[in-house]
Amino acid sequence: MNTSVVLPEASSATEADERVIYVVGLLQSANPSRCTKTCLTDLLERQRHVAEMAASNRIGAKQYLGHQPSPDQWRKHFGSKWDRFADRKSRFDPLALLAPGQGIFVRSSAST
Repeated sequence: MNTSVVLPEASSATEADERVIYVVGLLQSANPSRCTKTCLTDLLERQRHVAEMAASNRIGAKQYLGHQPSPDQWRKHFGSKWDRFADRKSRFDPLALLAPGQGIFVRSSAST
């Protein structure tokens, strides 16, 4: 398949024959008049914990349209497709002008 999007990969021949399952994301809300800074911190920590558990080797989930905390985490997210993705970024956006807010590629001083 000729794509640079992250698609689920089977890690073994057995899994290649199984169906791919897509999971629904969790949405939380908080009442701004009652949820203190501690309350918000707790909500974010619980959300981070759920994401980390889902991404563990046991489950192997990926966040789509998610945010990764570092370029290394983005590499892990893209997995075996990272090199192809990075090559296309280098070829089609050599000055790193597109999508700087995602933190996938860090702009070098030469590209600013």
